Amino acid sequence: MTRHPDPRRRRAHLRSAAVEAPRALWGTRLLRRPGSGGEVVLSRLVGARHLAQAVGTALVTGPTGHRLGAVVDGVHVATMLPLLASPRMRGTAGGQLISSVAFAALETAVARGGERRGRS
Repeated sequence: MTRHPDPRRRRAHLRSAAVEAPRALWGTRLLRRPGSGGEVVLSRLVGARHLAQAVGTALVTGPTGHRLGAVVDGVHVATMLPLLASPRMRGTAGGQLISSVAFAALETAVARGGERRGRS
């Protein structure tokens, strides 16, 4: 049986996976959205972004990766706000806005957890 040498690092890894695994699943779901048109293209682009962000955050260890992830999610929220004015894009933009606010909150919580434990 293999044991992780540092229990704190193991807990940090589990916290990170608790955010990035759902993000990767959400990105995959968006990439696989059937159909065509502007909403589907937007969903697929955002799905690719979520997958890339999940991988990138996993590669940048510690709170820094999660802080950067929260910033990316915040920028995404800002880009969805104007699309809420479009009746055609409102549904997709609203869903993206809500998911990005949730992911930004989760990324921030994970980053703060690591900071309290003295890692940067």
